[in-house]
Amino acid sequence: MTGLMLGVASCSDFSDYNTAPEDVGNSSYKTLWQNISENPELSDFAKVIKATGFESNLDAPRFFTVFAPINETFNVDSVLQITKTVTDPVTGGEKEVFDTATVVKEFIKNHIVEYNHPINEALKNSTLMSLNTKTHTFSAAGYGDAKFSSLLNLPSNNGVMHMVKGNEGFYTNIYEYLDRVDGCDLFRDYVQQYDIEYIDERNSILGPVIHGEQTYEYIEYAHRNEVVNRLINAGLENEDSSYTVLFPNDEAWQKSYDRISQDYKYLATTSYMDLESLQGKNTTQGSSNNFKATEGKTDVKIGEPEFLTDSLTKSSMMHNLAFSHGYPRNKVLLNGNGTDKDTLYSTNKNYLVSAGSVEDHTLETYKMSNGFVRVVDSIPFQPWDTFEPVIVSRNVGRYLNAKKSSYFYTQYQRDQLLQKRDTLFKYVPKFLYERMLGSYVKNDKYFQIISAEVENQAKQPELDFMLNDDVLSTKYHIYVVTVPDEVFTAVEGVEQPAPKPYYISFYLNYTTADNTQQKVQLRLNPDADPSWGPVELTDSKHSIVTVPGYVNVIDLGEFEFPISYYRQKAYPSLMMCHTKTFATPSARNTYHQNLRVAGVYLFPVEADTYFKNKE
Repeated sequence: MTGLMLGVASCSDFSDYNTAPEDVGNSSYKTLWQNISENPELSDFAKVIKATGFESNLDAPRFFTVFAPINETFNVDSVLQITKTVTDPVTGGEKEVFDTATVVKEFIKNHIVEYNHPINEALKNSTLMSLNTKTHTFSAAGYGDAKFSSLLNLPSNNGVMHMVKGNEGFYTNIYEYLDRVDGCDLFRDYVQQYDIEYIDERNSILGPVIHGEQTYEYIEYAHRNEVVNRLINAGLENEDSSYTVLFPNDEAWQKSYDRISQDYKYLATTSYMDLESLQGKNTTQGSSNNFKATEGKTDVKIGEPEFLTDSLTKSSMMHNLAFSHGYPRNKVLLNGNGTDKDTLYSTNKNYLVSAGSVEDHTLETYKMSNGFVRVVDSIPFQPWDTFEPVIVSRNVGRYLNAKKSSYFYTQYQRDQLLQKRDTLFKYVPKFLYERMLGSYVKNDKYFQIISAEVENQAKQPELDFMLNDDVLSTKYHIYVVTVPDEVFTAVEGVEQPAPKPYYISFYLNYTTADNTQQKVQLRLNPDADPSWGPVELTDSKHSIVTVPGYVNVIDLGEFEFPISYYRQKAYPSLMMCHTKTFATPSARNTYHQNLRVAGVYLFPVEADTYFKNKE
């Protein structure tokens, strides 16, 4: 990993060790540095400490436990040859100099912890945090990679020392590894633009206060990234947590960016139809009172559309890169034997059925101090599980000629609904059924309903849906699921009327790429699956007649939205209305007037194809 992870000698049982020998002499009256520098077995370790100037810290009264590697069990020359490139202030040219800061952080501080940590036979496996804030296993066998020698618990007046065979390997944390990983420049540049460097007070040495300002004899810097930590819901620099994090290489980053950015096409100003501002006018095109596409026009301004596209695209790419080892289902990432049937759980609480794809696209796996990094050549998750979800809308913006919906059912109506559930859902495909009721249906589970109760028996009720501000600039397959009226008008002891169909049409109001509002009629998909029930097209007005007595899936085909409404507080509208006049008793006796809807379902076309193929 760093050149500091060197060979480690084998270990023996604790019974082979000795505690501090009786002839340690006056070691307890000396400092840690004096005991290290005067011990011939630690001359290599002392050489490294002296080269960095760290000896003053081990002469100070601050109490430490030092795990001191003995000679010839680690490669001292490789440590002393760690260099960095600097600019010569005289010549202006570049030169290599000894990298004191790196050696102090990654070697010396890696072998020192605060306070007294004695070793005995009763010692259980635990962890210690070294001065460089790394955690290490601590047991009767050794300190991380380093195994104990025969001399332990050697006292000093400012601490205790254990001599070890070999050095403890230094591992960066996941965040630090951004500086070292190859081939992930685009990902690194995005993350590090939000990096904040601050003084690590715990590991810095305070100097005097001069003119009210704190000075330091030695400064240790640390980093945090609150923006990215918030995006992925994980602290990548947190040494106390354990994650597997995917690092997309440049190919993966660019491919993902090109794909996702298409879903975030914005206009500087977006005009949309504000349904709540419209009163009284029918949607139906044949009506003398129908409104035009541009009525209810409202403008939303966002300023810089290119910036918003870029920002939302990249934040979306980040959402599902981190997986906590605290969740059992993520163990497959540690075992390296995941399949496409294994479900991962990201730190942003998304279930992702793609563990096998992570394996397939992993180029390299690296151990970190707080988990693992997997460099991947693709972000291997399905769009509908991540950035392009299925949208379910029950948000009604306008009720025309009808009372607002009610979610209240009498106990009798609820019982009727449960008893008839299997029959009611006869024509509903599984992928929609599970979104309405869940994949595991309890006995008391029933679905939500939006109702428009007719106010006047001669009027045509209408439900106009706001399709949320989650609609992206992508192609969706649109379904509307209707529910038979009689289930919700049932009265105990009264014979229910014969089921009746709906006679309805649908209109979509949306914004074009040049910011023009359009209203189009959506028609029954001619390629709709016939097994979903014989929903019919009736006449040249493209009215749709449902199957009486059943929950009906009305397949309105595909529609591609030219712009994204995501987080704009703007929305496209789907208008559901009767096209049959109810002025005559024959129409009222033949068709439902009330409208009952389980919801409007927008499936991104990739998700639609995927779920249909699973049926």
